[in-house]
Amino acid sequence: LDEGYESLADLRQKLRGDMEQLAEADANARLRVNAVAKLIEKHDFEIPSALIDIQARNLLNNFAQDLAQRGVDLSKVDNSFVEMAYEQMRTQAERDVRGAMLLEKVAEMENVEVSAEEINEEIEKMAEYYRVSAEEVRNSLQKQENGEASIANNLRTRKAIEAIVSHAKIENGEWVEPN
Repeated sequence: LDEGYESLADLRQKLRGDMEQLAEADANARLRVNAVAKLIEKHDFEIPSALIDIQARNLLNNFAQDLAQRGVDLSKVDNSFVEMAYEQMRTQAERDVRGAMLLEKVAEMENVEVSAEEINEEIEKMAEYYRVSAEEVRNSLQKQENGEASIANNLRTRKAIEAIVSHAKIENGEWVEPN
């Protein structure tokens, strides 16, 4: 294979390790998603309709962009389909807004702060991922309306989710395929 493997057993061991790593990452991601879902489920409160509408429009715009990128002529999409999609987006938008509000409250209660050093580390990770220099990422962020603030907000949200997970009762069990 010219990949530095000594034998088929060596290749199998590497593949097994990769698969275990992917499975663990997937399980960790599902844990976080489920923890936030439980938080949302347990806290029912009134959300301003305007916030839901804004998020629903954002979701619908993203959906429309995705369709356009797939070659769909948006001018030929039936209005009833758009209305149906919007109503479905409103349901997701309400969950999104409720989750964001709850995570902000958790961050506030846990005194979550994001340092300039953490923002720099995140920029370095982004640069490595996109295979560009950190300076290029910074330049790109400066051109965006809320560039570094967006990164700080994402880090704050991530820390809030970690706080929820740290307080959650988690049980190890057999792998169950999601529906």
